[in-house]
Amino acid sequence: MCSKRAKIEDDNKGSGSGVATSHLCHAKLPPEIWSEIWSLLASLEDRIAISRVCTEWRAIALSDHQLWAHLSVHLESLLRHDIADEDERARLSTKEMTAAARWLRNAERALDRTGRTALITLDIRVDHHKVLAIWLTQLCALLNLHASRILRLSLHLDHAHSMKFVLYDLGSPMPMLRVLGLTMSRRSIDADDVPFALFPNLKEFAGLPCSFKFFKPSQSPAISQTLGTIRTVRGDVETCADLTALLRAFPACKSLDLRILSASKWEDPDEDETNHYRTCFEGLDRLDLTWAWNSYTKTRAAIPTTSGRRPPFIFIGLHSSLESDASDPEEEVCMGIEDAFCDLKPHSSITLRLEPCEPAWDYHDTRPGHQDKMPICVTVYDQESGQTRQVAVQYVMLCQRVGPMKVLGARLYESRSVITSLTIPWNLMNILMPQLTEKGMRTITQLTLIVNGPLRSIDYVRWVFGEEENFDWPLLPALRHVTLKSPYKTVRAAYELSPSIFRSAVEKLVPPPAKLETLSLHHVCTGYREHPWNWNSVRDLATRVYGLHIYAEDSSTDHV
Repeated sequence: MCSKRAKIEDDNKGSGSGVATSHLCHAKLPPEIWSEIWSLLASLEDRIAISRVCTEWRAIALSDHQLWAHLSVHLESLLRHDIADEDERARLSTKEMTAAARWLRNAERALDRTGRTALITLDIRVDHHKVLAIWLTQLCALLNLHASRILRLSLHLDHAHSMKFVLYDLGSPMPMLRVLGLTMSRRSIDADDVPFALFPNLKEFAGLPCSFKFFKPSQSPAISQTLGTIRTVRGDVETCADLTALLRAFPACKSLDLRILSASKWEDPDEDETNHYRTCFEGLDRLDLTWAWNSYTKTRAAIPTTSGRRPPFIFIGLHSSLESDASDPEEEVCMGIEDAFCDLKPHSSITLRLEPCEPAWDYHDTRPGHQDKMPICVTVYDQESGQTRQVAVQYVMLCQRVGPMKVLGARLYESRSVITSLTIPWNLMNILMPQLTEKGMRTITQLTLIVNGPLRSIDYVRWVFGEEENFDWPLLPALRHVTLKSPYKTVRAAYELSPSIFRSAVEKLVPPPAKLETLSLHHVCTGYREHPWNWNSVRDLATRVYGLHIYAEDSSTDHV
């Protein structure tokens, strides 16, 4: 945006330059449309630059208080452990602090423009190796100055010491605060360090990590009142004592998202603890539990079963490393799938999704061929009741182990579920389909295939479609809508898909003369520039799809 502003100013110096400024600044758009466009600018510096383009834009920007009410910043660390040169380290450290000071000045300027009534949202993440105390003091002063109008506050600091420093300096009440997020990259804080009394109307709290083991809210009526208003809690726990203390601290919680950190510290809960956990879980509307180091068997009994009330939304996360403390990782994954999908409504219409998801921790499989294999989240959504059941598992558990997919198929079969929509990675189709009944496949009307690899060679196709094992994809006679898309986050901007492979894939699902109603390609390339005639394969397929037209700028284009 700054460069665009500079170009406009340069153009104004030449003859006829007023035309460019006139077209840009005096376009016949109402102020609310400009405000909507500018709200998409994530950078605070870009928003400030907007107010300096021309008099008209400045007037519109300054009058829109909400444009300045949302501040988001990520001050990344420039220092790395492999930098040994002291002068270079000093230079990068200075650059870090200069960026932090510049953002603070811009934030002060922006918040001054919000007026006196606009509610403020702050999302601050600082990954610096070392944050100076003077900068934290200035940050706290800014928060205290506008405390009465802060609606959401998210602080992600590199170290727990910095977080304690900020929390200690917060002294002004925040009556409008509804969401508070505190995240530390290293170590944790105690709940006693959080000034809950300043947030009387808090609805959502995330402390990652924050320990409630020695927390005694009953000693302060103001704190007890605040905890009684909180409905959503996200946190980390290491022991049964931590979990028990956290559940007791938030008696009115309706949505719980917990990560169980370490099996080495996680003891088997006794019967009283298990009953207490189950009672608390049964009263929730949403339950998210993620296990690290495969300690699922130690807490499995606490998850509500079919005999009691189960939350409408249940998520079981087992997507961390599977080669650590678990004696049988596949068995634990099968348990998680059993427990998550044990109460599917009989004969209900469901949406089944198998989609890549983010790891619960910063874990990456470094083995050859597995660097880009994200965990898979299996979701069953009941369209009528709104019931959602999810299990996230490591990719290897679905693509190389037969047990988990068989358990999923058995649960779907026992419930006689009617699948109307299916989302699945391309190379898991030939693993899932044998687990589904012919009746279950006849009801699929929408199919989304996630293209998670380049499909160009015949050898790859044989591996994907299982032709080496004489396995073909089944017919889906009710199929009317097909979408092919690349994963949301991928190393490549778009995977290349050979048109002939693409055509044969779709025709395996919907053989001629059956017709689709919609066919969508999202971030997927088809055809090759050096072989433009391959384009005709996609175009020919499109002629059998009702209402679909493919346009290309030239005959050699390979994008749809």
